[in-house]
Amino acid sequence: TDTYLYVLSPFSIYKISIATGITTNVFYPPFGQFAGDIAISNDNIPYIYASFFGGGISPPVISKSYPYVAKINTSNGAVFNILVSKDDYYGSILPDQKNRPNGLVVSKDNTLVYFILPSGYIYKIGVSSFEYSSTLLSGIDTAGISPGFLAISSDSKNIYIVNTSSNNVCILNRTQITGNLQSNSTIATGSSPLGIAISPDDKNVYVVNNGGDTVSIFDRDISTGNLSASTPPTFAVGQSPKNIAISPDGENVYVTNSNSSTLSILDRNKETGVLTSLGTISTGSSPVSYPEDVAISPDGKNVYVTSYNTDNISIFSRNIQDGTLTGSTKISAALSPTRIAIPADGKQVYVTNYNSNYQQNTMSIFNRNLTNGELTIPSSVSKHPLTGAGAPYDITISPNGKNIYVTN
Repeated sequence: TDTYLYVLSPFSIYKISIATGITTNVFYPPFGQFAGDIAISNDNIPYIYASFFGGGISPPVISKSYPYVAKINTSNGAVFNILVSKDDYYGSILPDQKNRPNGLVVSKDNTLVYFILPSGYIYKIGVSSFEYSSTLLSGIDTAGISPGFLAISSDSKNIYIVNTSSNNVCILNRTQITGNLQSNSTIATGSSPLGIAISPDDKNVYVVNNGGDTVSIFDRDISTGNLSASTPPTFAVGQSPKNIAISPDGENVYVTNSNSSTLSILDRNKETGVLTSLGTISTGSSPVSYPEDVAISPDGKNVYVTSYNTDNISIFSRNIQDGTLTGSTKISAALSPTRIAIPADGKQVYVTNYNSNYQQNTMSIFNRNLTNGELTIPSSVSKHPLTGAGAPYDITISPNGKNIYVTN
């Protein structure tokens, strides 16, 4: 439309208004990439394309050439990257360098990975091609602002996404054969929703409201995947709740309360989804421990909580009869442990360490005692380096236990 001039320079793409001369930076390539060439699409879609290569400048985490093409939507600033050489590829797939990926899940059939970007889109990529993708990843609008965590129903019919800044949940329909997503609707939550969990029977969806100190309770229509507010619609928990987990038997719900350094223990009515309190248990000295995530072992015997500020993991024994917790053994992790994942066999526990710095971005690995739930550090390796990553955050394991995926 002869409105803007786009200029590719080392480490940047600039947009210059032809009318006013005002210049803005629309893209910073990752890891000190060198600029190659730039082009504009020949249709009415407002995309520009730019090639980059090189790496290892700042931070020094890439040791090989890293050629790719960036596709930038000039109308909203969204950036997509297409890797162009498998031989020179090194590190992790980078769908959007202007936004930090948040939550991610794996489809129940182990074929697709879905992940969220704060720009407002959810993406899918085939597991078989995750190491190298020669085609553009297509995003679906999450119908909200600042999408964070997501969850997939056990029947694989729906994906639910928490939009933190719009105070709602986006409901997406999922095609079973292709895994493609279709927008369905949204439903309001409380203030600043964060964590989300679906009951094992797929009857309820629970959302943690960080700004309202509550959990929103939704009834799920098994046939359509639609949500409706339960009665009562919310349940009060501790201060600034962050994440949520539901026991494998569906009897209990556990919520981390970041500003009160506690874990809420809730009883769940399997018929109605209604929650009642069984009390709280401390995760460390208030308010410094800042409990982040909670996970339950597949056998239901243990509950694990990461403490972001004290760099450790609390280990609780769970009474499988009533869901109450005892004990609070702790084991050290790396800097700022964040999210937890446990494979279906329950033999290991994996934890992302958010502030393990650019030179040592890591995931902690623990062996789990199947009898008492205690964690020990393997003699071979205690922290797995995440090469080419930065600030590892969410983590998930494929249902078949063969792969682990981490957002950075």
